[in-house]
Amino acid sequence: ATPEAVRQGKLIGGWYVSRGKTDCSMLTEYSRSVSLYVSFDARRDDSHLVLVDPSFRSVKQGDTFALDVYFGGGRQAVESYTDVSFRGIRLEDGKPGVSALFAGSAFLRDFARAARMLIKRDDATVALLELNGSAAAVADLRSCAERVSRETPSDPFDDGKSTDGAARPIGSPAAWVTNDDYPPSALRAEI
Repeated sequence: ATPEAVRQGKLIGGWYVSRGKTDCSMLTEYSRSVSLYVSFDARRDDSHLVLVDPSFRSVKQGDTFALDVYFGGGRQAVESYTDVSFRGIRLEDGKPGVSALFAGSAFLRDFARAARMLIKRDDATVALLELNGSAAAVADLRSCAERVSRETPSDPFDDGKSTDGAARPIGSPAAWVTNDDYPPSALRAEI
């Protein structure tokens, strides 16, 4: 969902939480038109983090960056994720940002527990953001994503996953095509 669509969701602890087609998203906004967006897909068990900041003027769509993400509750780091692969993005309105995908539930857990998040590129601070209200918003985000996962049929072509309720052939597939279905010239040529 776009940030504009997420802003139409309910407000929980300073975060907008909204349901999408296959996931749920949350968004909060800071001064200087900075926004932080997190989506969660319960079926895939992954989170997508997007940081939009107009000061990222040199970031181009598709650029890649190895950034470090730190979650803290004071001066002590709670958890860290190093050399995370972020890519540059441009929103429809042209605002620049960076985004990353986090597999598994640890990222959301750490995000909800932390009071702030620090993102660094080498020794430079990319962002230092307060995460006020994130615990309540993440709880609602997870609940929303679980509902979406239960209500949305699985896509068997998504990452090679199959579904328990997948369509099964009727009869023997070997009987579907016979020699009568091939042109005689192809049969003579043994094609």
